[in-house]
Amino acid sequence: MFFVSTQLIGQLIYERTYRNAHPSLKEAFELSDNSTVSFANNTTCYFGAWRHISPSGDIIDEGGLPCESTHHLRAKQIARDSFLVSFRTGPIDFDRGNYFRVVLWTPDSMTTLVNDSIGYLFWEDREGSNTPIHYEAFLLVDNHVLYQRGDTLFSKSLLTGSIDFMETFFHITHVYPVRDGLMVFSASLPPTYFNSSIEPVNTWLNLSAHHISFNTMVAMDSFIVGIDEEIPTSLHAVNAYTEHTVDVDLSGYFTQIDSIVVRGDILIATG
Repeated sequence: MFFVSTQLIGQLIYERTYRNAHPSLKEAFELSDNSTVSFANNTTCYFGAWRHISPSGDIIDEGGLPCESTHHLRAKQIARDSFLVSFRTGPIDFDRGNYFRVVLWTPDSMTTLVNDSIGYLFWEDREGSNTPIHYEAFLLVDNHVLYQRGDTLFSKSLLTGSIDFMETFFHITHVYPVRDGLMVFSASLPPTYFNSSIEPVNTWLNLSAHHISFNTMVAMDSFIVGIDEEIPTSLHAVNAYTEHTVDVDLSGYFTQIDSIVVRGDILIATG
């Protein structure tokens, strides 16, 4: 009997975690030196933190995010080693200052880009409520940080600290960052691509041709990508600028695609 084997070159990264700890491998992102970083809340008081782990599994560095009750925590990879981390802060159990913050995280620094005071209390916008208020940062382009607060999109200058552009929509449902701008889905207009000045550039006119769920799409470069609802072994990608489409048949790998995720310039499908 003969056995034929091939060597798999790779690495397994693991970490011991404890009750109420910040799980490092929840939404872990790989950096250019093969280390990983992740951002998470603990399970009790919503204290946000980040942790940077070496390729061998050792903790390089870790730290907390500013202020108490870091909820609505989101991390967007805007370059191989750069992340926009956005979150709502404010005491969870009594009235006091509430803020929406955006920080730029790199392996060497963490810089606050946006620190806006807001009037909402925690229980008025908590996730899971009937009418949650949404907060998230998406892109850093042309020295402007593009972010959402409620149904308004903002473009804030990092040079002057002022809000140069803003636009309010009726019920924003999804915002996807594409190259140099945002793809906005709302109840007030068809899916539309906006540039860094929050100016409309292109509106999709043929929605019936895109058999994808807008709830499970991802953005990659200038494309919005989703799983084809009629052919569950195929990906359907739509160019934000032109609405031209590309279909990717993965039936040679899967009987059904379960999920897709983007990490930098890599699209990962599981099924």
